Amino acid sequence: MNNDSIFGNYIHFDIKLFWSFSCIDVHGYKSVIIGFYEARIKGKFYNPIDYHDFPFEDTKIAIHIEPLFPYNMTYVDFVKDDYSRVSDNVYITGWAIDEPIFSTSVVEYDFEQKFSHFTAVIPIERSIVNAVLKNLLPASIITGLSFIIFWIPENYTPRIYLTAPLLLSLVYIHTSNLGSLSALGYLTLYDKIMIVYYALFVNSILSLGIQMRLNTLGKPELVIKCNTVQKYLIPVSQ
Repeated sequence: MNNDSIFGNYIHFDIKLFWSFSCIDVHGYKSVIIGFYEARIKGKFYNPIDYHDFPFEDTKIAIHIEPLFPYNMTYVDFVKDDYSRVSDNVYITGWAIDEPIFSTSVVEYDFEQKFSHFTAVIPIERSIVNAVLKNLLPASIITGLSFIIFWIPENYTPRIYLTAPLLLSLVYIHTSNLGSLSALGYLTLYDKIMIVYYALFVNSILSLGIQMRLNTLGKPELVIKCNTVQKYLIPVSQ
């Protein structure tokens, strides 16, 4: 879990709150004013984020509202009400917004003052289609192209020229997609998928090296057999 900003840009939220405001005039009479508070919130959100399921993770962003001193519970008391909501115009590019959760609580500080606290928790999740198209599809295409080397006639130079750039491209895509995340001490789902792709690349390169060695030893029949096994062993190449 990391305490980091989810978004690089500022996000706007329209929040409507139901509140009561108590005031005492100069004659000592207390009156209570009840109404609505509407605000547009602009800022970066910092929450504990779990990236284990990246790029299919979901998370929650929280908005906390609390009056400043001296407006303690005596003067301002937030009330959870059905009218509290997030504006329908709010959107986060690449994320789907679920039903928000509103709650109220009382916060007490060391100087014996209690303040009303309003919390809006907004669950969000990534779009599966966008995650597949942006993160997985390019890497899958590059990995699939690496299997072409088994269909190229026995000419090792084009095979090497094809495999090396594709592997570098795969590493670049991997690091670029993880660049938007904070430094992590664990593997994400995306890392595990990329490890499988790297293993397929290693298999292709090792097979190419074995075939080159067999060709040097003058064993063309083994070269053909090794290439044929690799051609039909990997399901993607069938």
